[in-house]
Amino acid sequence: MNTQKFLSEIYKGCDAGFVTITALPSRKTQWFKVDEIEKIAKFAESMGQKTNVFFGVGLRNKVLKNGLRGSEKDISCITTLYADIDVKGDAHAQQSLPGTIDESVNFLNNLKIKPSIVVRSGNGIHSYWLLDKPFKISNADDREFIAGLFKNFGKYINLEAKKRGWKLDNVYDLARILRVPGSINHKLKNGVKCEVVESNLQRYSLEEFSQDLHCNDMGSTISKIAQGVEKVVDNCEFIKKVLYQKTLIMVEIILLSISC
Repeated sequence: MNTQKFLSEIYKGCDAGFVTITALPSRKTQWFKVDEIEKIAKFAESMGQKTNVFFGVGLRNKVLKNGLRGSEKDISCITTLYADIDVKGDAHAQQSLPGTIDESVNFLNNLKIKPSIVVRSGNGIHSYWLLDKPFKISNADDREFIAGLFKNFGKYINLEAKKRGWKLDNVYDLARILRVPGSINHKLKNGVKCEVVESNLQRYSLEEFSQDLHCNDMGSTISKIAQGVEKVVDNCEFIKKVLYQKTLIMVEIILLSISC
């Protein structure tokens, strides 16, 4: 999948808003209308041969000056959820990470909701879960809703990763910029091409995320309460001897009955 096809899928169904292309480390940002996909792709590919190039995944509502690329309050439309997963190596000080790209991809493909597009960024992978239709942010309530969904989605990914002993960065904000496929990752020696490695282009409704993330959040709540009960028990010899196992079992049964 080339850059133009990738961007076309990310912004499918969008008729308004702006895409930012940012060069790092210079921080220079160029703005494009979302209907200029071919122009955006050519610019990013060309720029990406000389420097690191990133795009603002969420559409911006207006052009900003002085090289600014916008914050969450400037996002007008969301078309995909995403995750940025680093892989263990010289580029990252954190060692509690997946050991290989293949290990990361396997992890993603074993989630309840599989990603629509997986990109090898050079130092790791970027994955995208395409929405069935663009979510337009019209007011503060819309922004709060979608920001909350992103936050819970991040918790879900990070909790699943924790089960494998990994500690992932929290990168689930609306204004996130990610590396453009078709560009070169110049942070690595000799440069490595950022490219799509898997794509099924499946699209999801927001309701599907809400349902699965709710189930996961309840599971996390159950675990935390059980841990709290265990701490209380540890400080009371009587409960430890008589009620330890029964207390934990009863808590889990009660909470599971009102969860997923």
